[in-house]
Amino acid sequence: MNEIKPIKAAIARLERTADGTQIVVLPEGFELPSGEVTIRREGTTLIVEPKKSLLDALDQMEPLTEDEWPDITDDDLLPLRDVEL
Repeated sequence: MNEIKPIKAAIARLERTADGTQIVVLPEGFELPSGEVTIRREGTTLIVEPKKSLLDALDQMEPLTEDEWPDITDDDLLPLRDVEL
């Protein structure tokens, strides 16, 4: 039985537009679902990921422990002011 294995690596082509912008042409099997991506550099490696929503990013964060919360007292707050609605 032929099992389909996910592609882990491939060669991508780099192209330049008329204005000099560099484009990475992703090979088949590496398509991304979003129109926008996040790109970052780690050493000499470029990492391209689908752009996450704020909720997705917050969802992946580790919750703060009791000790990590700042100790804020009423003395740290600015005085209240009247607000006209």
